[in-house]
Order: sequence, then C-alpha cells, then structure tokens
Amino acid sequence: MKPALRRILRDEQTLQYGVHPLRAVMLSGLARSVRQWIEGLDGTRDLERVLDAANAAGLDEIRARSLLDQLAAQGALHDAATSPAPLRDLTLAERDRLRPDLDALDLASTAPEGGIGLLSRRLKARVRVYGAGRVGAQIVVLLAAAGVGHIRVIDSGSVRASDLTPGGLTWSEVGLTREEGAVAVARRLSSGGRTPGIGTEPPDTATPQPRSTVPPTRGVTSPPRGAASQPPGAASQRPGAASPPGGASSPHATASANVSPPSGRAARPTARPSAIPSPSLTPALAQPSPRRGPAEGNGQRSAGRPPRPTTASPGTAEARPTGRSKSRRRIDGQDLARPAVEVLAGGTYLGDRSDRPDLVILAPVLPLDGVLVNELVSLGIPHLLASAFEGHGTVGPLVLPGETACLHCLDLTRRDHDPAWPIVTARLGGYPPGEIACDTTLATLVAAEAVGHALAHLEGRESAVTNGTMEVTPDWRWKRGSWPVHPQCRCMRNNPYSLRMVMSPHRD
Repeated sequence: MKPALRRILRDEQTLQYGVHPLRAVMLSGLARSVRQWIEGLDGTRDLERVLDAANAAGLDEIRARSLLDQLAAQGALHDAATSPAPLRDLTLAERDRLRPDLDALDLASTAPEGGIGLLSRRLKARVRVYGAGRVGAQIVVLLAAAGVGHIRVIDSGSVRASDLTPGGLTWSEVGLTREEGAVAVARRLSSGGRTPGIGTEPPDTATPQPRSTVPPTRGVTSPPRGAASQPPGAASQRPGAASPPGGASSPHATASANVSPPSGRAARPTARPSAIPSPSLTPALAQPSPRRGPAEGNGQRSAGRPPRPTTASPGTAEARPTGRSKSRRRIDGQDLARPAVEVLAGGTYLGDRSDRPDLVILAPVLPLDGVLVNELVSLGIPHLLASAFEGHGTVGPLVLPGETACLHCLDLTRRDHDPAWPIVTARLGGYPPGEIACDTTLATLVAAEAVGHALAHLEGRESAVTNGTMEVTPDWRWKRGSWPVHPQCRCMRNNPYSLRMVMSPHRD
C-alpha cells in the first residue's frame, strides 16, 4: 500500500485507505485474516509470497489477484520492486526535501513505477523562463522546489523594490539583474540554504580562530579614581584617534573598555589602542576572505561583475573566521545538501539547438516579445504564457507548435471581435503588456497555476490550458476560456491536417 495514504480501521470488517473523498478507498466485508493480509502489504515480499500469504488467510489466488488489481487501479497500490535509480544521485537532505513531492506524485500515478518514474522525468527536464519579475521569479523558485533538473532564466532587467514578493525576489537581490536574483533565490532553496559558488571551499583544513579576538584584562573591574569627574565621552578613546606620545594609551581608555554596564549585559568592547596587540582582529578586518560573496545572503553574481567590497566596523569585537563558512554543511568531507537541480542565468540562442529546452515559460515583465514567440513556433518548442496585469491573471495557452492554437491564433481571434486590435497591440508594443498593477496575491496565484500546468506537461500528462486559458478575475474566481486554432494563422500553414485543407470526396 502507498505509505502516503492514511490507514483507518472503521470496524472489524471495514478498512479505509486515504481521507479525501476523491482519493479514499474503502474495503468492507473483510474477514479478520484477510484484513491482516491487506495490512501486511508493505513492499517487503514479492508477488508469489503475497499470494501464498493470501492463501493462508483463506483467500484463493484468483480473488487475491483481483483484489490487488482493483487496489492498483484505484491508485492505492504500487510495485515496491521499482528501481530507485533516479534517487541514487540525491543526497539525504534532497530526498527529505523532495519527499512530499514524491508522495504526491506517487498518489497521482497508477503506473507500476509510481512517483519515482514521474520524478525522474522532472529531474531530466529542461525549462527556460523568460521574465523574472513578480510572476517569473516565483515560477523559477517553484520549478526548482519541484525538482525540475535544468532551469535557465532569461531577464537582463535590474531587480527593483517593486519586484519583491514573499516567494520570489527578496531585498538581498536588489541591484542584481532579475535573472541573477531569481537564480540566487532558487539555489538557496535547493542547496541547503546556501548559494553554490558563494561561500564554498574545499574541505575544512584551516584551524578555526577564536571567536573573541580581544583578550580580557584581568584585575580591572572599575574605573580609576577620578574617572567619575570626567566629562561624558572623555573616558574612552574613539576608534582611529591618535595615541598619546610614546605609544602608551590613556588609562581611562583602557579601563572603560572593561567596565560592565549597570544593566548587567556585557558591554560591547571598543577598539583597542595600538599599545595592546590584537593579532587576529587586524588581518580579519583588513583582508576579507575572497571566498565570501558580496554580502551575506546575496545571490550569485555573474562572471565579470566585481563583488561588492566587504567592510567591518572598527568597533566589531568578533571577526568571522576566514577558514570556515558558517553555511557549510558537510559530512565526511562531502556536502550534505548537494543541489539536485541546476539553475543558471542567461542562455544560448535557441536557434543553435545547443541547449534545446523541453518547455519555455513566458512571464513577461514588459510587453511580450513577438519575435521570441515567432522563433518558438518556427523551432517547434512548446511554450506556456503566464501574465498578470490590471488585477487579472492568465495562464495559457500551452502551445504545442503544429498541434494546438498558438499566441498568434489568439491575436487573430481578438481581431475578429475587434478590428482595431492590431493597432492596440502595436501601441502597446506587444500583448500582454507586462506586469501592470500586479499585486502579490495575484502574482503568486498565477505563478503556482503556471507551474502546475508546466509540470503536467513535463510529466507527460494532458494540460487543461492546451487550446485554452485559465483566468483569475479580481474577485478571485477562476474560469477557463477556449481558444481554437484560427484558420488564417500561419502556425498551421505546413500542417497537412490543417483546418483549411479539405479533401474532395471525388479526390480530384
């Protein structure tokens, strides 16, 4: 039995697996021995031994096989002999992260390989996302979270504060390009909380430095006599101030650095004068480690972009060790969370066919590029449109070139209803016009819906947005719109079964 299904014993003769009304399977009229036989279907025995156990429970082979077939048809039973080869390259952390997705795939599949086969297709899939704004960045993150193996993000615009969403770009990515920002967020999710390429180094061989770099001074517990009469600020020396002649520091400055505040909290030590050596503090502040990124939590910057210099305040009492990264998670010298997905910024020209994607998702931040759409159709690459503007969101159509309605079919249909539609699209520079009045909830809904249909296509299942769209209205209602192939569209010009080509009954 599939482990994700909850087992519920209704009574001594009724057993239920699953809770949801559309998923649950109920077996009634079971003898106690038969019920125990069903509960023992845990994947540890082969079919021959299972049938022998059924015979011992009083169930003949024909009835036992019939019951097993019914359970498999209902999606409650799968073959435990399925090879776990697709999971061998995943670390334990990645398996734990993808476990809920694997359980959901297992429940949705009635094939013998179950969810492992579908997850294998995800891990081998290649997807490109054009546009990484409020909608596109969340699409990238969701694809990476779902286990899509190869993702490329194309969007050279800069991250602005208006692009930030809870499931997408964050404040850490402001100033990067949107493609770099989306890649950084997706990598942090799929690599155990750190961004590969930032803060990575070989196995730790350096000796960790002590956390406190200012040695305590014993015997100094109170300021010297007469310190109370000093004016405020005169009892401590400011960082960077000149030392008294001879290299000796003021006794007031030495004492004030070790005075405990009245509240009982530890005082933050100020910078030590030059007379007291601090060998580990000076190199850590003057020479930041080259392996660290521009800032803690920032995304991966592209090659050729210089990292932002890292500085530390003079009053910092603790220096971050340079020989060990705080975000490293290693066991026996190996990464605990090696990413199972590859997320990259930018990509080669689609026409050279060096990196042909299985699916392209269009999430335009600006008006949709018609040249890109024409290239996708001519190259025969499936593509899905996801847009949100003016309080309305649309997912679809999923275009299978030469088979289903394309985006130009939709424009021709709109032109049939509005003769001035070509002028409108020309004035806009493309349709959809981009992310206009796209609030956070709308962007999240559209992104989740788009990823759901994208995963269905990658797994070989039929999508509801083929020859159609799913639209969310300002009152948060979803509705489906149908878009048939337009007879005048060039997408069917080379199709021998086009709607415009009709064979004569006399074949003349």
